[in-house]
Amino acid sequence: FFKQKTAYEIGVRLVGSEMCIRDRAWWVSLSFSLKESLFKALYPLVLTRFYFEDAELLECDKGTQGRARLRLLVDLNQQWPAGSEISGQFCMFENQLISLVYVPRLSTR
Repeated sequence: FFKQKTAYEIGVRLVGSEMCIRDRAWWVSLSFSLKESLFKALYPLVLTRFYFEDAELLECDKGTQGRARLRLLVDLNQQWPAGSEISGQFCMFENQLISLVYVPRLSTR
């Protein structure tokens, strides 16, 4: 649930100011999709709620498919502290944006 904000303010928080310079609608959609994928992958592991502004999109291939890298901005638990980086992929398929993130297997030693 967003507080009353303009689309621009939300867009800047989702993707960061530098990425808003290009095609803003594409970057907002891509960032939203990747961050939603991040939440769906990590929440079952950490059982800690976090929000879109708690991760940032560090880099992303240009175009309609490619790889991306995200970074957590908050501590979720000991295995997932702020600064943790997570890789992802995205593509357009039948006019739909699809994204996923890779959650590395943690050592059980």
